[in-house]
Amino acid sequence: MATSAIHPLSAQTSLAVGGGKGLNLTRPYRAGFPVPPGFIIGTTAYLSFVAKHGLSAAILDTVAHIDPGDPDALEAAAQTIRAQFAAAETPADLAAEIRSAYADLGCPPVAVRSSATAEDLPGHSFAGQQDTYLNIIGEDSLLKAVADCWSSLWTARAIGYRARIGIDPRDVALAVVVQTMVPSETSGVLFTANPLTGNRTEMVIDATFGLGEALVSGQVEPDHYVVTAGRRTLSKSLGSKAAVVHGQADGGTVTLEQDAASQQAVPDALIRQLGRLGQRIAELFGTPQDIEWATMNEQLYVLQSRPITTLYPVPDNLRAESLKMYRHYLAMTLALDDMVGEVLDYLDRTGKADDTLVVFTSDHGSQAGAQGVAPWNKKQPYEASIRVPWVMRLPGVLEGDIRRDALTAPVDLFPSLCSLLDIPIPRTVEGHDLSGAWRGEPDAVEQDGLLTMNFSSRYDWIGNGAEWRGVRTKAHSYARWLDGREVLFDLESDPLELHSLADNPVHRSLKADLIAQMQALQTQRGDALVPCESYRDWFDTQRRVVRNAFGPLSHPESEPDWSLLA
Repeated sequence: MATSAIHPLSAQTSLAVGGGKGLNLTRPYRAGFPVPPGFIIGTTAYLSFVAKHGLSAAILDTVAHIDPGDPDALEAAAQTIRAQFAAAETPADLAAEIRSAYADLGCPPVAVRSSATAEDLPGHSFAGQQDTYLNIIGEDSLLKAVADCWSSLWTARAIGYRARIGIDPRDVALAVVVQTMVPSETSGVLFTANPLTGNRTEMVIDATFGLGEALVSGQVEPDHYVVTAGRRTLSKSLGSKAAVVHGQADGGTVTLEQDAASQQAVPDALIRQLGRLGQRIAELFGTPQDIEWATMNEQLYVLQSRPITTLYPVPDNLRAESLKMYRHYLAMTLALDDMVGEVLDYLDRTGKADDTLVVFTSDHGSQAGAQGVAPWNKKQPYEASIRVPWVMRLPGVLEGDIRRDALTAPVDLFPSLCSLLDIPIPRTVEGHDLSGAWRGEPDAVEQDGLLTMNFSSRYDWIGNGAEWRGVRTKAHSYARWLDGREVLFDLESDPLELHSLADNPVHRSLKADLIAQMQALQTQRGDALVPCESYRDWFDTQRRVVRNAFGPLSHPESEPDWSLLA
């Protein structure tokens, strides 16, 4: 061959050379993610094999007029083509290149995976249509597995799928990815967005024992975990995991029965670690990913990554400024999830996590404001949007079921939780330590009121006179609009805020007290009820108000100083 068919994972490749799987593995490998070492046998090797044995014409003739809706015809075509591949030998020069690359790898057991040029594409899912061979040992077995991968470009499923979506059979080729085998203790699939609901703020993890072949082939019911983008676990469902696949000493795999229904495949700390890994890989590719992973000796490995193709697309007509605003709109909530995850990691590391349950719930109406009737509108202060109920059972810290009504903004949760657990509060964390009020200490510092606000009734922050500021105490909620309108609610007698008392002279003194409290909170934060005319106005002011910030603001997505939790 004129040029080498072997490409290291450390080299930049293309879809035409490395196929979809190869292309999607080189990016995380070069970025330093834990991808097992290996190499790619490029598509030139497949094309050389096909040309050497004159297979191209026979393949095209076999599939030229195939009916993609006829499974029997598809299977017959696949058997015909694959038999021709099986009868042909790998050209000597190509075989020598593959042997040399295998020797450079150290001749370990390897996983041999097909990587087609029409595979793992953003708009189409080709998962499982070409073959993968696990725990391949020795040069001869490797050469056979490579040839079998080449022929798997012409499985019945692959032929039919390409025909249905209009891919010309003359335009496809196949590379092969060879990687050091990970004899997995646990393995699974991680979706960095929820493929069932389309929710991009949730990740879904399926996990089982042994090699992932049992999961991807549908032989096993795995554990199913749903976590937030901030790595907080939303739900866990333990599968039966009644089968497990292991590698054999002389090569290949074996499937065994097991009784593991009551065992969680991966610990909670690893679930959070997977969440962090998935978020970083999704950021690398710039799109939600379907990631196959494995663990061995407490080390996490990335085996494959491909785009999730079943999500509704994000509208491409959103203004760039609106997207920036939306990003920071969510920053507080995501940061809170991340912070709670860091605390739980700390409790795991220090052995304090046993019998500890922490549950936080809140409405996601941001800025301690309200959700109006229309999406993104916050037309009226709505008390439920700023109430953050919580339930906590911490043996040795809080005894029994304790309920507190301490006014708590979302940003106050993390520093208060740290203090409650006797954990140093990272220096860059904003918010108030309200742990004393949570404990019910008689002289504890407690907030008398929370500042609430809105900047406009439009998602894209166009100033239009709908700006308001308000204050919420335990018993009352007050707000004033830029145009002078006012509302005042008694939250004990009118929790749904249906009857404003702002114009009732009986409550004139109460209203004056709330106005004074609101103005004092605004003064503390350097805030004023003025028209919102720019993104910068919105961004700076909403953070200063919501995050209980009195001094200079850190960047909303900067990492807190976790060294204090070391």
